[in-house]
Amino acid sequence: MCTRTTARVIALLEVLVVFAIVHIAWRSFKHFTALGSMERSAGLNFSPGAVMIAATLVLVALRQEQSANYGLTLKRWPEAINIGVLAALLLIAGAGLLALLDIRPNHPLIPPDVAEGIIGALGAFIATVLLASLLKPGAKASRLPWLIAATVGSVPL
Repeated sequence: MCTRTTARVIALLEVLVVFAIVHIAWRSFKHFTALGSMERSAGLNFSPGAVMIAATLVLVALRQEQSANYGLTLKRWPEAINIGVLAALLLIAGAGLLALLDIRPNHPLIPPDVAEGIIGALGAFIATVLLASLLKPGAKASRLPWLIAATVGSVPL
């Protein structure tokens, strides 16, 4: 019989092991395969995301639990689309603001200077707080019709 603390420690160890395996998998893909070499030489970086998505889907399938336990459900899909579209609009607005302020966005090969790092961290914090407010039960923003949000989002900056 596991205590609550033991269960949490085991869950944390499980996450760390999966993280290490996924990290090693995408690093190995990038360094030891022809496709990974082509991706690297083209300056692209899609393999980490692809490996993380694949690992998530494999683990969900292996656990053989209901996918709704992991948030994979069509229940309340209109609200989920609204939140996704508004999150994308928030990201677009943040990128537009950075462009207006002439601040270089994050680049995987060029680290930001101190000011850019602080501004990026502050922007990420603000975006996280705004997104969290969208996820509150009964938040009015999550009920905005997706068509209106898509129309607003299609206006060029």
